[in-house]
Amino acid sequence: MAVLEFRIESPQFFSIPEIERMTASAQARSRYLLRKGITPKYMTFQHAAPSYVKNYGVTFKVPISFNQKTTAIVFERKLLDSKIKLNNPHLLNVLIDYAEKLLNKITTKDNIKDQVRRFIKHKLEDNDVLDVNLAAKKLNMSRHTLYRKLKKEGVSFQSLAEEVRQAKAKHYLQENNISIIEVAYLLRFSELSAFSRAFKRWTGESPAQFRINTISK
Repeated sequence: MAVLEFRIESPQFFSIPEIERMTASAQARSRYLLRKGITPKYMTFQHAAPSYVKNYGVTFKVPISFNQKTTAIVFERKLLDSKIKLNNPHLLNVLIDYAEKLLNKITTKDNIKDQVRRFIKHKLEDNDVLDVNLAAKKLNMSRHTLYRKLKKEGVSFQSLAEEVRQAKAKHYLQENNISIIEVAYLLRFSELSAFSRAFKRWTGESPAQFRINTISK
């Protein structure tokens, strides 16, 4: 079972009409968002049964108990998987912003750029797609937030990808058993010439020259 609970601890804030509005509104809202609504198994109320208790049966059409510890709507847990028929882009943005603020309060051992470096490194090792959207999802934030955080740390997703590629390229080229073509493939370059141009931009040397100079030392 799943429970939507309204717990009122302070007596001064206890208002039966307000509780009735909240519970009726919750059911009406579910009908609006899901078209069919959520049918509770039963409901509980903290207050005693009022003189107009028959109206509760007409409104909610489910078994009701009064004088309970909490006011609650109890329904089948599987209904939590119901798809919302009507979306609200504004509400989505509000919820995303709130979730990101909560995540920002969580302290992490590494800064964002270190986490992105690790993500890129793992994706290269797994021969997987280097995609900023996947990185953002992995770090539980939106792409916009990831861009903003990286900018604050003075880097970009692309610059970190270049940095990781360069380090791995040097490592691979120091291994005689890996050809330069294989290195280009492992670093996700479309062709050898693209890798050669990138490596020369990084180091001022061609991959072949770097390998010769490294081995001769």
